[in-house]
Amino acid sequence: IFEKLIFIEENRTSFNYLLKNLSENKIEKRSEYYRASVDKALKSIKISPDVVLMDPPRSGANEMSISQIVSFNPELVIYISCNPSTQIRDFKYFNNKGYKVVNLRPFDFFPQTKHIESVALLQKK
Repeated sequence: IFEKLIFIEENRTSFNYLLKNLSENKIEKRSEYYRASVDKALKSIKISPDVVLMDPPRSGANEMSISQIVSFNPELVIYISCNPSTQIRDFKYFNNKGYKVVNLRPFDFFPQTKHIESVALLQKK
């Protein structure tokens, strides 16, 4: 579906799984990947992606990361979150940068607990 894929993962174990998945799915040749913090890796990206998929930690994204993502001018941002409070905070950052939430879906992967995941689709205004 996508001509080029860019992955950023700071955690060593998760990064190793990423490499394994790229190989198993035979997409490593059209993939660019960084084992680094998001802020550091975003500065290395030289293309402007059409779509950004982000899944930040429970603490959410930071304003600098969001500014860097917005500077790529993607049409869509897909934002996965395990913390509705930080996701809402980050929506405000995106809104101030010209993006709006057009769809939001909660997922209860952990029934009988207080934990939920949510996926939001943000689009340029």
